[in-house]
Amino acid sequence: MIQLSTREVEKIAAHVFSVPDADKLALRARLENLRKKGCPQGLATGRGKVAKFDFEQLADVSIALALIDAGLSPDYAVSAVEDTDGVVRECFGFLAHHDVSPDELRLAVDGGEWPGGKTVTAWCCMHRLLSTPRDLGVRVATWIASECTGDQQPAEVPFSAVRIDVGALFVRLVKAIAHVADVDAVELAKGLLAHAEDYVVRP
Repeated sequence: MIQLSTREVEKIAAHVFSVPDADKLALRARLENLRKKGCPQGLATGRGKVAKFDFEQLADVSIALALIDAGLSPDYAVSAVEDTDGVVRECFGFLAHHDVSPDELRLAVDGGEWPGGKTVTAWCCMHRLLSTPRDLGVRVATWIASECTGDQQPAEVPFSAVRIDVGALFVRLVKAIAHVADVDAVELAKGLLAHAEDYVVRP
């Protein structure tokens, strides 16, 4: 649906993570390092090709940055994103099935939080005690999706899990994309949510 250049992704990441101008070169180096490590997957690069990111790839990069910000090494962050097994996309699907009006979306984008106080969370449960990012074929993370209010944590989630508020991530990415690409944030959000409805099937 959207195609973003490398420089646009840099601007969006700087916006989402409130990176000051003095640190934007360091952010660029971090993003280049993530790409060299294979994050996001499926990015068309190579001689004569201009890298273009879709929304899901932008989300993967953002989650990797969030995990690094939470204290994981870049290698662990990349491996953790590779181990999501579609859980983050499922979380976007849960958001798409919330009954949110355009006015609520507008307020959410402006405020940086999913409306109604009920968000969707992706919990990243790391297995660093038992594995390293270089262990081929060994999972370094398990992801659990939950719809919860506030800071509630499902019983099956380890206390050491890293919490990714996917509702907040979604609206902040939308706000940043709208700012960088000069598009209407609510229309962008509606289009992305309509696309995400296929990520999860409700009984």
